[in-house]
Amino acid sequence: GSFKMEATKCNKDYQDLLQTLALLEAQKIQAVKDIELLEELKLKVDKDPIEVLSLLQNGSLSNQLPRKQVVATVPDIDWSRYRDKTDALGYNTRKKIIPDKEE
Repeated sequence: GSFKMEATKCNKDYQDLLQTLALLEAQKIQAVKDIELLEELKLKVDKDPIEVLSLLQNGSLSNQLPRKQVVATVPDIDWSRYRDKTDALGYNTRKKIIPDKEE
């Protein structure tokens, strides 16, 4: 019960995962705000493209545009430390983007 919960809180891998999760949540919130800002800008462009172009050229909009985000990466974890030694399947923190080719 509580011993297991306390051991989890003291686990560095667990702490690293929680930190990464918190950072990703913050980045998601910022991304949603950025999308809303870009949608507003698109409406302005649709209404008066020459005015928006002028504002972009003179730098008036530069401090209002979304900033590039570097997406947080999942920490490297040695999953073999957490699985049953009799388990034949391995764990991988990275998903395969390209499936194996079938022959």
